[in-house]
Amino acid sequence: MKKLLCIFGIILIIFAQNAIGINYKMNQGKDEILDTFSEKKIIQKDPPAWATGEFNGTWGISIAGLPAVELGWVEGYFDAFGILGRLEGDFAVSENEEPTAYINGFIIGFFMLGSVGDYVNPSNSTLFVGLGAPNENGTFYYNIHLFVGPSWYMQGDWKPI
Repeated sequence: MKKLLCIFGIILIIFAQNAIGINYKMNQGKDEILDTFSEKKIIQKDPPAWATGEFNGTWGISIAGLPAVELGWVEGYFDAFGILGRLEGDFAVSENEEPTAYINGFIIGFFMLGSVGDYVNPSNSTLFVGLGAPNENGTFYYNIHLFVGPSWYMQGDWKPI
């Protein structure tokens, strides 16, 4: 019983710290979040048949649920139906114009479950759990926790196709 309470406490601490950061970002207005939808980064390929929207933004290292170090750009497509959804996207460090890695997953309410991987070395991939949500004003913010490594964030703009 003590093990179960300890595990529950650790999980609660992790999600509480992320919920604070997400609440902070979600309450900011669109003008306070960097406008990351730029002409340079808009996806050039045709959207998949399943996609109902596209997203574009930045990613980096997150500390205590808040963005700390911006590392690059992210872009992709999503399909949202109620509290369920799907996303697929590409990302890279800021210096690269071409994507070097991918992200894909499923959205269930405020949670995102999926995988991230490397185009250069396809066997270099890992699973993640994310916590966040899109805003009605066209922005989104997610904290992403890999099973190995630091916590990451992904934020930016979204729009319907």
